[in-house]
Amino acid sequence: MTRSGWILLFLTSCAISLFPSPALAGQEKKNWSEAGTRFQNETSDRTGFFIAGDLHGGAVVTEVRRAAGGAGLRAGYGLLDSLSVYLQNEWTLTGQFQVWLQLLDFHPHVAWFLTDTLYLMGGGGLTLGNSSSGTTLEGFSRQKGVWRKGFGAGGGIGAIALEGSGLSLAFELETVYRRIGSGNYLQPEIRGLLFYRF
Repeated sequence: MTRSGWILLFLTSCAISLFPSPALAGQEKKNWSEAGTRFQNETSDRTGFFIAGDLHGGAVVTEVRRAAGGAGLRAGYGLLDSLSVYLQNEWTLTGQFQVWLQLLDFHPHVAWFLTDTLYLMGGGGLTLGNSSSGTTLEGFSRQKGVWRKGFGAGGGIGAIALEGSGLSLAFELETVYRRIGSGNYLQPEIRGLLFYRF
């Protein structure tokens, strides 16, 4: 075959690849449609029990005005694909002038999914506060190791970043308000969570 013949064969092959026959195009469209249907039907089932562990960090922007961080554990139940209830238990550590402050939160929450990955959450409940060596901060004891009771509430937005069979990774932005005695403690924070659904 001559050089021009090879070039013509190559161009013809390219044209066939780029412009398939109507029958092939129809079959391809059908395959994509079926794949899309399967994808849409495989939406996440969030009903049932779940647990999650988290790490969080932020700052107490009132009274203390210092960085804060800690860890937490939540347990809950998905009532619907779009609605979950859970108990948020968190331990937060912050400090001021070489005095460490601990905060424990036991807050029932509700989460409502706006989309398959984006959700709003909020709740409130019991908060406990403790200082390592006594402090003059409002609401905390001047004696070392004495826990003071208070109230806390928070709300924010979250997003599912990765989701697999039973496990999922999420991130949340939440602002938590705590009142201990006459002290008001406001803490914006970012939280990373690892979920396991039963």
